[in-house]
Amino acid sequence: MSDEISPDQQTLYDEVACVIETLPQRSVISDSTVDHWIRGIIKRDPERAVWHAHRAAGIGGSEVGELLLTAMGKSNAYNTLEDLSRMKLLQQFPIPPTIHMLRGTAMEPLAQPVYHKLSNHKSLLETPEIKEAFSKPHPDYPFIIGNPDEVAQAGNKVLVTDFKVRSNLDSEDAIKLINAAQVHWYGLLYEGYFKKLPDYYALAELDIPSKLIDDLMAQENPNFQALADNIAAVNGPGFGMQVRTFRHNPAIANNLVKLAREFWENHVLSGIPYQNPQPQKPAELTSNDEKSLNELQNEFLRFKLAGQVAKDKADEIRVEIDNIASKYQVKEWPFEVPGISAGYTERFDAKAAVSALMSKGVDKALLVKPTDVLDTEAAEVTLRNNDLLGEHVFKQGFDTRMIKASLKEAGLSASLFQNKTFRIGMSTKKVDTEIRDQLQDHMTVHISRFMADSKDDKPSLAGKSEDMTEAEDLDLENMSLA
Repeated sequence: MSDEISPDQQTLYDEVACVIETLPQRSVISDSTVDHWIRGIIKRDPERAVWHAHRAAGIGGSEVGELLLTAMGKSNAYNTLEDLSRMKLLQQFPIPPTIHMLRGTAMEPLAQPVYHKLSNHKSLLETPEIKEAFSKPHPDYPFIIGNPDEVAQAGNKVLVTDFKVRSNLDSEDAIKLINAAQVHWYGLLYEGYFKKLPDYYALAELDIPSKLIDDLMAQENPNFQALADNIAAVNGPGFGMQVRTFRHNPAIANNLVKLAREFWENHVLSGIPYQNPQPQKPAELTSNDEKSLNELQNEFLRFKLAGQVAKDKADEIRVEIDNIASKYQVKEWPFEVPGISAGYTERFDAKAAVSALMSKGVDKALLVKPTDVLDTEAAEVTLRNNDLLGEHVFKQGFDTRMIKASLKEAGLSASLFQNKTFRIGMSTKKVDTEIRDQLQDHMTVHISRFMADSKDDKPSLAGKSEDMTEAEDLDLENMSLA
């Protein structure tokens, strides 16, 4: 396997290398890292290799929301901060887009005419001033970069708009924090150039079926304008667009700048990737906690054994039921026991049916549909046959021994990268076998007695309820991280 570049790729290599030399963090990135990244990116994504290099120069609109989510203790939407910092330092290749991201990108040429058809806004995106404003970093905060999907004019008002593509959009859902952060980031770039904020932000969500999106992506030249006219004419759930506008929120913007500056300076310009902070904890347990942990471990063992015994018994009974039932040709299961769901499940064997149809001369292409599940064997054969099976397509494994030796040579302690995770399970040691078997025998007797005592009880599902959790709404006017 080789990642050697061809003469045709050398021009692209040189172009990407020129962009990387201008990165503000270039001094903390080794030449070998740069070379490895360029070779990999022009193999993985040659059409956007230069764009990826430019994107490393700052924090983009679709990335900055991750900082806010982390600060608020929420799960990241797309990238962890560890991944984000490593990508900016060229230690990690950009994470490949998901099918949802690919659909969103592919449908932007459709979302834009639908938006303008419904809103009657005038696009300013291609005007020289707007192109100039978003072609460079923020003058005061050079880590702020990005390009909005649309900048539009409504009367004498200016809106920075972002397009999203959904399927089965719920109009009651609140605006996602990461989407609100994205348009605020573009608003700050707008302010950096024009010395004033845009009047409004807009989130325009195109709502069309996934199958329609996939069909459009498969077409060479889809007629987006004609389809946009139809969508705008219907504009209903499942075939329309929801446009929501809101004003600038200083709390969001200020926190984005603060968090981004801290991240950029501490984890990009420094050359030290972000690591999740480890909480400081006392080394000694209190007597109460020590007692509780001992009791809980014993409870854990009893419940694990109970679960294992119950599972084994349930499996035995299921086999017995199946053995008896298989002696008869019963169309419908004739028994109904409260608390039990039992019956026959019919599954259509599509693979066998296709094989039978192919033997009758039916074209298999008529019987299959595209999916987003990769056939790895076919992909490997295709890459090998086209001389593309290089190191860049394989996930890298880490040589722990070499890493620890290199840490020592670099004056870094391996303990800095040692993470502890708690584990608990039933012991498999020989010394514990006797006590485990005794407890399992006791549990079997206990469960058998319980079953015998409860035979006359008639379980009921009446009154059963489920706890409902309301989703938190995002208050764009009053949100504050202070």
